[in-house]
Amino acid sequence: MAMDKAWSWVLYPTFTPQNVTHSFPTYINPYPSHPDLPPHLFLSGDLRPPIDTLYSMAEVAPATIEINDAIFCEHLKEVCEQCNYDGREENDSFYGFEAIDRDPIEAPVVTQNKDGVYQCKKHGAATCNQCFGWKKQITRARTAAKKAGKK
Repeated sequence: MAMDKAWSWVLYPTFTPQNVTHSFPTYINPYPSHPDLPPHLFLSGDLRPPIDTLYSMAEVAPATIEINDAIFCEHLKEVCEQCNYDGREENDSFYGFEAIDRDPIEAPVVTQNKDGVYQCKKHGAATCNQCFGWKKQITRARTAAKKAGKK
């Protein structure tokens, strides 16, 4: 349900020393106006867009999975068109590389242990350097990208 008007102007009377009959020195407004408006104009109403607009405008970040310090999407891909995820820059920076356009690294077949930690299915280890040699895979992909002329 969208609102026609998100805000409106309200004109409040100003109080000057001529029309104040009490002994207080000046009227202090508890609702300060916008700095660009005269002191007697206030914004009323909710300035935020309607909630359905916020949800339609929001970019929902895809769920990520960490496997031995590398980040993948929930489909176990470093670059995934299905969930619009690209983790190459994050993985490159973690291992001390500058981000370049390279082929994505691939996760081997993994399982989760009882603590929810991903481990390679072949060796059953969460820190398996044979299956999770991410730095070596990234280095190879970067070398291939440089040879192919990608930047």
